[in-house]
Amino acid sequence: MYGLEPLETDVLYPGQSNLINFEGKEYPMYDYCETLINCTGKVLATYSKDFYRNTPAIVEHSYGAGKGYYLACRTDYSFLEKFYEKIASELVPEIPITKFNGRVSIQIRENKSEKYWFVRIFLIKKKKLN
Repeated sequence: MYGLEPLETDVLYPGQSNLINFEGKEYPMYDYCETLINCTGKVLATYSKDFYRNTPAIVEHSYGAGKGYYLACRTDYSFLEKFYEKIASELVPEIPITKFNGRVSIQIRENKSEKYWFVRIFLIKKKKLN
């Protein structure tokens, strides 16, 4: 479905991080990095540092009439906001979707006769690491 094979998951120590490059901008990632092989999908983002450098971090793959997106690392909200905004604008170009902050998730489910919009607001309490 995702057009790839996860080879290995590297769990990072607290305080360790890496960067991913998405559309020419770098975004932080943390907690884990997956190494992906046999990617047949479109690579949307790559790792920027360490031995992961220039390997896939985010992959888009067409499957049937839809697409699957595989995020091989944990990113922060600045990336997720840009990423989901891009997907939403491609899926529903006729409806301008504006997000006032990174805690809003908008998803659509539809069949031949109905369209459902799921709008979720996440209340996040950030935990400070020692």
